[in-house]
Order: sequence, then structure tokens, then C-alpha cells
Amino acid sequence: MKRGFNLVLGLVLTIILLSFVNSAVSSVTYTTTACSSSTKTIMKMSSNTNAHGAIFSEGDYTSFLCANSADNDRACSTTEGTCKGIEGCNDATNKGDCDIYLGEVCSWIPANKIIGLSSSTNAHAEGPSQYNYNVDVCYGNLRCVYVNLDEDNTCSQHTSGAYPIDVLSLSTFTNAHIGAFADYPIKVCCKEGGIIEPFCGDLICNGDDTYTNCPGDCAEPRAYWGQYDFSTTPLTSTSARIGSTMVYLIYENEALDDGTTISFEILENDPVTDDAIKTVEGIINSDGKAIISWVISQEDLEKCFGLLDQEGSANNEFQFYFKANNERSGDLITTFVWDIGSCVEIDRCANYENQQECVSDLCGVSDVSVEENLNENCDGIESFCYCEWNETQNECGPYVGYKDGDTWIGSCHYDEDSSDDCDDGLLSYNWKGVWAWAVDNIGKTEEPNEIGNYVEYPTESGIWYYDPDEKYLTCLDGSNTVVCPAQIQLPFFTTYSLVIAIVLIVLIYFLILKNSKKKGKVIKRGKKVKGKVKKKK
Repeated sequence: MKRGFNLVLGLVLTIILLSFVNSAVSSVTYTTTACSSSTKTIMKMSSNTNAHGAIFSEGDYTSFLCANSADNDRACSTTEGTCKGIEGCNDATNKGDCDIYLGEVCSWIPANKIIGLSSSTNAHAEGPSQYNYNVDVCYGNLRCVYVNLDEDNTCSQHTSGAYPIDVLSLSTFTNAHIGAFADYPIKVCCKEGGIIEPFCGDLICNGDDTYTNCPGDCAEPRAYWGQYDFSTTPLTSTSARIGSTMVYLIYENEALDDGTTISFEILENDPVTDDAIKTVEGIINSDGKAIISWVISQEDLEKCFGLLDQEGSANNEFQFYFKANNERSGDLITTFVWDIGSCVEIDRCANYENQQECVSDLCGVSDVSVEENLNENCDGIESFCYCEWNETQNECGPYVGYKDGDTWIGSCHYDEDSSDDCDDGLLSYNWKGVWAWAVDNIGKTEEPNEIGNYVEYPTESGIWYYDPDEKYLTCLDGSNTVVCPAQIQLPFFTTYSLVIAIVLIVLIYFLILKNSKKKGKVIKRGKKVKGKVKKKK
């Protein structure tokens, strides 16, 4: 009886084991021959290399990605995966919660995703951890990563056996062409089941990765000054007014967790001892950046005049820098502007005559310039107004950028033009609104399901951008009439005025001198005797 029970138990275990083996994907083949079973077709490609991709049911393609040892479901998991996007997205634990979080800003990455496609057919591709595209290629219980393998080795060798299945290669991280595993340096490697553990070489700065121990995954930390809070190019010089000019201190380190506190120490560079100006704190955001603003105050400036300092007065140049998490920024060469009267002639961005004055906006006219054209409230929360220098036209103009939470949407630049000479005390001008999508607002080539949050612009371009409030519609051409700047309103004060003033001064001086000579002659006619004047006979 016992022997019979053991035989039955052994048979059951064997069946379970065989079932498990049959469901495992031991290898994947990129082939020009149709897969042995339609359920083993993971996806299709337009050729055996330099190819566009399609999901398994689309495209009249002749190359196939086949699973060799399994007939598995190609549905993407809705319960296992990660939610990516703006700060807070990772709180969602399933696709349903991820899709409705803050108006569909987040993107769900299924745990069994192999690659992403820009559309269901004739598509470019991206790696499994990217989320720029809406179409995911998934299969069974696969767990995939992508790695950069310039050298000729396998996934198993590169990942120490963690991801042993060689799948395919991509020409770049996103917007890529597809090839067989040996064709391109970006390789997609998979394993069967489990969770995706971070490791050095997965092209994601996560886990214990830092720039020091894994420079291939993590970018080098950067500390730099910015003209704006979204600047990526360091600001090296500026003109400033005490109490009004704002600059930004930006620290980037993608290896740090969202919410990490960063201390910013601002100093002024001197040959002997640098002056400590102030210390402030910032918080690392979901983009791996800590950003704070600084308006230089009179108190800050006074701290620059220490013993043996090179600055003799506030009219000298100052070299500010800051330290954040042991990273030193470059110097910000700062010249202070003290002539408040010079702003009498500046009431719009267009009145600035050089790039430094334009981008510094010393007279604080950017808000007024934008509001005149757009009737837009520059609140510094969802809309940000600046003066921007147009290097092509060599002139300054107003600019407004829009955000939705932490997500930059786009910006409108106003190219202004006027031939009005202000003879009547009024200035008439017109402008052309030029819209540009933000660099991080990556267009989608297939209409998203998030109705109302994405727009196709330019119209019929086939590219959809995130813009829930349709801010792009506010960037219009127009015209306006405003009171002329003070300098133009006073045409009397010209070169001719100066000549006339000099002539009048000389004439007045001549009359005064002539009158003085007449008085001197009267006195010389008599001679003083004991206090009296004796007249001549």
C-alpha cells in the first residue's frame, strides 16, 4: 500500500515538474522562418537586421522572434510591474491605479515587458525600462533588462548568469531599429520568472549604483548655476540688482533617492580666504535633481568684504560658487548694477540691447511683457515668464514656459516687430507666437488612450504631446499699443538740445560778465577820502 502511494506521489511530482519545464522559456530565436507554433511568436520584424517591429498579430513581415520551449500568453501583466513618471507615480501598484494617477501622467511598465514599440506595426523600439511608447511587447513570465555590450559576449556572461536568455539588440536606447542579438551594442537579456534585481550594467542607476562604482549606469553628479530652474547649461556670468535678480543652484545625482536632503553652501571666491555667504537646503526630486533659487540680498553682498579680500567696492566683479554633497560648482561671475534710473528706459523685454541684460532681466519686465501679449498671469507655479535673447535676430523678446506639476509641457516665444517711432507718445507693435514642446515632453506616434490630456500639434503631424490644458492654443500672433518708454517720449533731449543748451549757457555767462564790467567802471570814477568819495572837478 505504501509502495503504491509512493508511485502515485512520484507520478504527480513528475507531471508538475514536466509542466513547469514546458512553461519555461529556455531560449529565444530571431529567425526568418515562421515559429513552430503561432503561440510561440513573440513579435515580428521587417527584416533580419536594421528592422522596424510589429506585435505578433500585425505586419506582413518575414522575420520572427520565437520562444523555443513554451506556448505562453503574450498579454502584458496588469498586476506585476512598476509605475513611472512624475513624483508619486511609483506609489501605484497596478496598471489601473497607475493609469488614473494625476490625469494619466504616469506610465505602466509590465513586469513581463521585452521591448516597447512606437506603434503596433512599422515601429521603432526602445528598451524594457523605457516608457516613451504606448505599445509593449510581452511574453509569458519573462523578466527582461537591456545592457550595453560592445564586446562580443553573451547575456549570461555579462549578468553573471542572472539573465541568461539572449533575445535581440537595439541600435540605441529609444527610437531604435531592431536587429539580431549580435547586430547592435544594446542587448535585451531575459530570465524566466522572479523579480528584476538591479545590477551594475543594466543601464539604470538604481540599487547600490553610484557614478564611482558603476559609471556606465550612473551619470557623473553635477553642481551648476542656472538662469532658470530648468536650465541644463551652466550659467557662468550675470548682471544683478540687489534684492531682485534671481539665479538657480542645481545639483544632479540620479543615484540619490527621491526626497534626499541636500545642503547648498554658497561662497564667494577670494585669493586668500573664501567668504561664506549662506547655507540653504534642497530636496532631490524624481528627476534626481535638487534645485533652489537665490536672490542676492544686501546682507549677502556685505559678507563678501572680508579681511584681505580683493574686492575694494561693490562695483567690482564677484565670483560666487557653491558646494553640494561634496561637488563644487563653477564660478558665477557677477557684476552688480546700481543705476536704478537706467530702468526708466526699459519697460519691455524688447528694450534690452544686449544678451546679458536680456536674460538677467535686471529691470524685471518679463512678466509685464508676457501679460501685455497674452493676458497670462505669470504665477511661478504653472507659468514662468522670462526675457529671452534671439541670437538669429539679435534681439530680446518675451517668453513663457508652462508646467503641470513637475512636468514641463512647452513654451511660447514672442517674436516682436515694430517700425513705430513713437511720435504720438504711443508704441504700436505686432508679434508672432512660436510654440515649442519641452525637451522632456516626448511625443507619442500613436494617439494615447488618455482622452483630453494629449494633443496632436502640429495638426496632422501624427505626433501627440502631453498638454492637458491645451496651453499651446494660447501661443497666438497678435498686436498691441502701449505708452512709449520714457526715453522715446522726450524727443527734445537730443543732440540738438545739447547744442542749444550750451549756446544759452554761453549767452547767459556773457551777459553776467558784461554787467560786472559796468559796475567796475562806476567805482573807478571817484577816489575814497576818509570814507567819502571825492568827485573830480
